[in-house]
Amino acid sequence: MAKLKGVLKKVGNDWWQLPRLRRLELKSGKSKGIYNTPALRRERVRARIRTPQEADQARRAFEKSGGPRDKFSMMAKEKASITELQAMGMTDEQAVLFKRTGKYPTDFQVHHRVPIKAGGSNDMDNLVLIKNDPDHKLITAQQQSILRRYPSGTFTDVELPKTPQGTTTWPQSGQGAYMR
Repeated sequence: MAKLKGVLKKVGNDWWQLPRLRRLELKSGKSKGIYNTPALRRERVRARIRTPQEADQARRAFEKSGGPRDKFSMMAKEKASITELQAMGMTDEQAVLFKRTGKYPTDFQVHHRVPIKAGGSNDMDNLVLIKNDPDHKLITAQQQSILRRYPSGTFTDVELPKTPQGTTTWPQSGQGAYMR
């Protein structure tokens, strides 16, 4: 029997292997370089590539005051511990302020695990609070480089780098991207 690499995920009564992403590269910007990404996985997604107009509409709904982004922040405020927030890179003061107000620091944001362009929803289980640099930049750059190959309106099965299902914050202790 072949040795499995990656992690196993239970789907229904079956176990599926999720391949590891060993490294991701940022090709421009101040964080340019190759990063090790020990806990990211590439997952197969059935995607309908949205038109720019559809993506803009979904993004506006996400960003509106009191919308999914704000609701997720409030949910993450309740769910994440101070230790988790510190592990993802928040200072003590930032973590305490986030737990009190639900407003995350400017170097963090709410990220779609399956991108809006690939038909990703604004549902809470598709969102994660993520550190911008380098984690969000790496994941988004890789997702966009894959998705730009497909024309708007097409359906496709595509493997995208994603944070693990069920995580509210990213990176978690010892799992973020780091320079090679």
